[in-house]
Amino acid sequence: MKKRSLSTLLAQAGHFVDGVTGAVTPPIHPSTTFARGDDYELIGDYTYSRDQNPTYDQVEHLIAELDNGAEARLFSSGMAAITAVFATVNMGQHIVAPTIMYHGAQDWLRRIGEKSDIGLTLFDATDPNGLRQAIKPGKTAIVWIETPVNPTWDVIDIADSAEAAHDAGAILGVDCTVSTPITTRALDLGADLGLELQKLVVAPSFDLHRHIVGEPAHGRRAWPRGVLENEVVLEPHPPQQRLRQLEVLLGLRREAHDDVARQTDV
Repeated sequence: MKKRSLSTLLAQAGHFVDGVTGAVTPPIHPSTTFARGDDYELIGDYTYSRDQNPTYDQVEHLIAELDNGAEARLFSSGMAAITAVFATVNMGQHIVAPTIMYHGAQDWLRRIGEKSDIGLTLFDATDPNGLRQAIKPGKTAIVWIETPVNPTWDVIDIADSAEAAHDAGAILGVDCTVSTPITTRALDLGADLGLELQKLVVAPSFDLHRHIVGEPAHGRRAWPRGVLENEVVLEPHPPQQRLRQLEVLLGLRREAHDDVARQTDV
């Protein structure tokens, strides 16, 4: 089957058709729990909204396809996504991150490191050797980068970072918010997780605050153990809004961002 273009994916937004009614807009499922039959077997494929909800599925599947990921997850906030990932790091392990990054995440990393005996090394993104020098082979669990870095716009080499992380037995997570995952292509460049704060790139009214974490389509690595257990999920109405915004806004805003970037002298 021929791979659909980005514009086609966004225009169709998953191409939903209800098999019973023929409706072309996905319904919202507010239920938190799902029924079982007389034999106590689940009637469908869902048990509890904390794990999965039909309303989330179409959005997450579309995002995974847009980013060339095997899977995607919606979280209730940026910090919910970030903490879910870093909560998988065990006592005595180590994290590498840039000195300039989202301040809320770095502040949390500092505090969790002090409380949980987890090492944290911050590297200078302008130093080509800074990341590799910060990694501790066999001890570093997660290498976290943000590229382009906000607000300095420094660019960190994703492929080189992935190689360095994997050589040390670590995974690479990339915050792609500034240029969006569909532009950055972090998973294609070797990252294990890609993250995006969508209110900065999709929702012009800044009324939705969601992050996404995905893993590569090639399946080299699985979700870090515990990420899904730590997931802080959305109530079901925002994902349906997100699907509509992806269909209408993301492609146009991405093209506008790219045009402005090409015209800007740095």
